Amino acid sequence: MIEAISTSISDLMSKPFRIILLKSIGLTIMLLIVALFAIPTLAFNIDYNPFEGSDLLFGWLAGIGTFLAMGYLIVPITALFAGLFLDDIADVVESQHYPHRKKGIALPFSTAIWIAVKFMLIVIISNLILLPFVFFGGLGFFLIYGLNGYLLGREYFELAALRHHTVSDTKFLRSQNQALVYGSGIVIAALATIPYLNLLVPIFATSLMVHVYHQAAIKQEQL
Repeated sequence: MIEAISTSISDLMSKPFRIILLKSIGLTIMLLIVALFAIPTLAFNIDYNPFEGSDLLFGWLAGIGTFLAMGYLIVPITALFAGLFLDDIADVVESQHYPHRKKGIALPFSTAIWIAVKFMLIVIISNLILLPFVFFGGLGFFLIYGLNGYLLGREYFELAALRHHTVSDTKFLRSQNQALVYGSGIVIAALATIPYLNLLVPIFATSLMVHVYHQAAIKQEQL
């Protein structure tokens, strides 16, 4: 796994990744800016005014809440962008590092987006359920990192593996490499909580899991 992480970091610095990286960062920032303006505007124009100036208060509270939630929203956003950039990133990684292996087949765009959106919703709901545990100190953060590590590792691995295998074969391969996939997911979850660095997560995580997939597939083929 250490080698896969190191190689993925090097991949981020390579020329073929720069355009993808700029697109990913640009879309992430754009989405967060839209949310920062749209949500307070909706709250400001809500048809509920229990007292004078309540619309302005609701707008400000919504703006502050959205700003505070941005760090939290990075994790599900990475899941969404995984579907958008998966094939571009995987093609670059496989051509650079695995030219001798069979090239993956791109997922249908609608399928990739549906998987990403579904996963994004799962991450949001799961983290909302665990949010109260934050008040339990280390236990809460342990649970949140553990859950996000599992979900992010599973999602990114399956997106990478589905380019080569059926759904059932992908799930079997993941089950045979749970420690590797889960450990990689923990790394992704940790990076997703670091300001600024988390903007690189969609590209890094996809690249990492393409490497992890090929390591797992080669190991399986040798059995």
